[in-house]
Order: sequence, then C-alpha cells, then structure tokens
Amino acid sequence: MFRQGSCLQRPFSASAAVRCRGVSAPLQRVVTDFGADHPFRQVSEKLQEHYGISLPPETIR
Repeated sequence: MFRQGSCLQRPFSASAAVRCRGVSAPLQRVVTDFGADHPFRQVSEKLQEHYGISLPPETIR
C-alpha cells in the first residue's frame, strides 16, 4: 500500500481482484456454501478450521 499523489494505491488488492475490506470471488463461494448449511458464527469457525482464514460473522452475513 502506498500513496501516489492524493490517491491510495493497493497493488495486491488490484491483482487479487478484492476491494478494501472485501473478499475474493472464490472465498465468497466458500462462504456461501458453508452458509447454506450453518449459521454465520459456525461459518466463521469452519473457515478458520478448514482454510485458516479469519472472518467475523458480520462480514459473512
């Protein structure tokens, strides 16, 4: 992350196709698949268990 003039640049975010505080399309699919069967809090726990990714239930919702 760096500044170019008055704009904040995030090269990784652009190359990974994610927005600030957003999630990638593949992660959205995983969250949706888990969310179809489990409550939001359990989805958060399953993401941590299976992928080592920590997302709060509010983001999953």
